[in-house]
Amino acid sequence: MTTTPDSNTPFKPPAAPGQMNQGDEFKTLGRYSAYEVFLIAFTAWLEGQDQGEEGMRAICWVIRNRVMKPGKTWWGDDWEECVLKKWQFSALAESKRLDSVLPGDPKKVPTWDTALRCAEATYLGLGIDPTKGATHYYAPKLVAAPPWVTAPGTVHMCDIGDHKFYKAN
Repeated sequence: MTTTPDSNTPFKPPAAPGQMNQGDEFKTLGRYSAYEVFLIAFTAWLEGQDQGEEGMRAICWVIRNRVMKPGKTWWGDDWEECVLKKWQFSALAESKRLDSVLPGDPKKVPTWDTALRCAEATYLGLGIDPTKGATHYYAPKLVAAPPWVTAPGTVHMCDIGDHKFYKAN
């Protein structure tokens, strides 16, 4: 039996590329990565906790698509900027930030647990993007169509839950 260098714990070889071993979820993340996963999860939870797992996963992918977009964009250059920059996500608007309550223990708040799982998988690039590359979304039941919906180069990609997803080229 092979053990890890610093313990008597059996060594488990890494999973295949693009996959994780059961129970390794946060072991792969460093301090700053965990912070970024938290930002993604908190945004998805605030914006889509009523949209179920598919809806929260889609929101996570919109964040990822913005971060991964080549070249400089007005969204920002990294995970933190793409989440926290002004005018990005309505649930994190300055007027609402003080109203945001941390969700608490994921074992007691199932939607928060779901948001964390979706955020982590998306951050690591696991799974298929359900938004087909979307960089924007809005909820027609809550707000009128924003001006960017009709901007040149903006394409409707899909609808997931109560949200309409778009890609800006």
